[in-house]
Amino acid sequence: MSVSTPSLEQVVSKTTQSQSNKNQSRFLNGSLNSYKQAESLSSGCFFNALLREWNGWTQESVDCHSTYLKDAPVKSNWIVPDQAEAAVSIPLNNSDKTLLIYIKHLSSSGRHQFINPIALINNKDHSIHKIAFTEAVELIIEENALWNTETDHRKVFLNRVKSSIENIQSVMEIRQDDLESVFSGSIDFQSSEQALFVGHSVHPTPKSRDQFTAEDSERFIPEYGNSFQLHWFSIDASLLEADSVHELSFHELTHRLADEDPEISNSFLSDIPEYQTLLPAHPWQAQQWLKNTYIQQLLSEGKLIDYGLHGSDWRATSSVRSIHATHASFMLKYSLSVKLTNSIRHLLPKEVIRGKEIHQVKYQTPVGAELKALYPDFEIITEPAHAAIKGGDGQVLPETMIVLRENPFNRAAINNCTELLASLTQDNPAGESRLINLIRELAVREKTKPDVIAQKWFGQYLSNVVEPLVIGQSDFGLLFGAHQQNLLIRMPQGYPEQAYFRDCQGTGYSHLARKLLKDHLPQADEEKEHHVSEQLGNRLFTYYLLINSTFGVISALGASKILPEKALLSSLYQFLNTLRKQGRGDTSCLDYILDSRELWSKGNFYCAYCNINENTLKDPMDVYHSMRNPLYEFSQVDRKND
Repeated sequence: MSVSTPSLEQVVSKTTQSQSNKNQSRFLNGSLNSYKQAESLSSGCFFNALLREWNGWTQESVDCHSTYLKDAPVKSNWIVPDQAEAAVSIPLNNSDKTLLIYIKHLSSSGRHQFINPIALINNKDHSIHKIAFTEAVELIIEENALWNTETDHRKVFLNRVKSSIENIQSVMEIRQDDLESVFSGSIDFQSSEQALFVGHSVHPTPKSRDQFTAEDSERFIPEYGNSFQLHWFSIDASLLEADSVHELSFHELTHRLADEDPEISNSFLSDIPEYQTLLPAHPWQAQQWLKNTYIQQLLSEGKLIDYGLHGSDWRATSSVRSIHATHASFMLKYSLSVKLTNSIRHLLPKEVIRGKEIHQVKYQTPVGAELKALYPDFEIITEPAHAAIKGGDGQVLPETMIVLRENPFNRAAINNCTELLASLTQDNPAGESRLINLIRELAVREKTKPDVIAQKWFGQYLSNVVEPLVIGQSDFGLLFGAHQQNLLIRMPQGYPEQAYFRDCQGTGYSHLARKLLKDHLPQADEEKEHHVSEQLGNRLFTYYLLINSTFGVISALGASKILPEKALLSSLYQFLNTLRKQGRGDTSCLDYILDSRELWSKGNFYCAYCNINENTLKDPMDVYHSMRNPLYEFSQVDRKND
């Protein structure tokens, strides 16, 4: 029997085909894995937001399905996830069905950890089967039992949920090989800013964004890890609404930005007409400018000159519209004509005023000097200068707004050990959070139990991050919107040593601040939107620093089972109560935090579901809701013991 020998071409072809099949299989497996990761991360954000804001659910035991299925003709072989410690049922009355969502960590501070599968029970035939997260979302929306809103808004909401999952999946595919280093390796300021894969951990569409194409996202969205050049213009100074409370004018500051860029030549600077001001534009937003007929007219008349892309690379920080370069003395913050989560990201004139005022408070008043003396390791990153192009009617074009923000992260010693709090506490799709991995690493290094390390770390977080912000509010009336994406922590030895607050758009003054500042900043005593009442100021300040940031830290630590959340909440209560007992200029906020049965929290789910642009709301409390205060029980114990 003769055996034919395959030709070289056949061997190569077969090998190539085999390799191609392996590559395709690896690609498909990778895509499936990244989708599962994205779905898991997204469902956690979605259900945490829903359960916090909506009361139509019931907490049940993990084996509650047996009650629903007790009349089933055939016994179910449904298997409850091993790690589940509770379940939540959501009735779907229109279809006579029930959703079951399993929880593997039931959080006292409000951010639970969920585990698949999601179960759908048919109450008519007493059957049960697992469903995908997106199917569960569709069923909840079809039920129309949440809040009254238009059908079109619900459709937009569903599309944003799906888009958010796809965006997270896209990042997971590209950054899969980086997961280990992101969650347990060395990291610097820029890397931490670009490591926030999920975004807001209590939001139904944490990575939704309109207007950006897939190519735009990969280039300009921070978690893809990419960089880009600035798009430079110059404009007649008379057509620019510019202001600066820095020692240099906006004109001088942007010239300085170009001058200190090692990739920008002297010839570029020498070409700028003396009567024009340099504008370093975000490259995506620059393309939006160029579509404007008025901008096109300025270009044709030579009043605006387009120089295109120039200079060193910059990187987007976690907010997308703020960017950073290690060589620059300032970061840049822009209006971006993009809807990210709850709002179109256009800067408004009233918002940029706040950055300049806080700069003056920090550097030009006794209030700033005293706060700095008390807390030399707490830094407010101010925004001392801004500019926008004036339209044909003389009014500012909000889509052209540019803000200059201080950049302390242009020195290696600070850049190399400063991390974004949100990246530190975010869920890891392939293991434990970066914070927990840090705690475990410190425990090995110090040969100490992880629970001891966790308590020590949390204590330093309270002293070096929370205390300066609380004293800023209670003794100086300064209200900082210190949510997790606005707090940066320097940890050269693994523990919080220095804190930075950024984004002056989220600042305000209480009556105490206006009283203390009126002789130094006369405008601080005027009636403005960010000069808020006691009740409003206390609620907003508490949401950002306590509910969003500190409860977020507690939930992240508690999820690991290293330390019970109750122990951390007790530490938080005792810490804040001690500050209150020391005698504060204004104890109203601490009283609210420590003695209220309920706290007010932002309704991100409601906002997204009803398609509300929160930046245009007259009253921010329109999208807030009450939630149980986990500190209240400690207050009651204190009262009994007094």
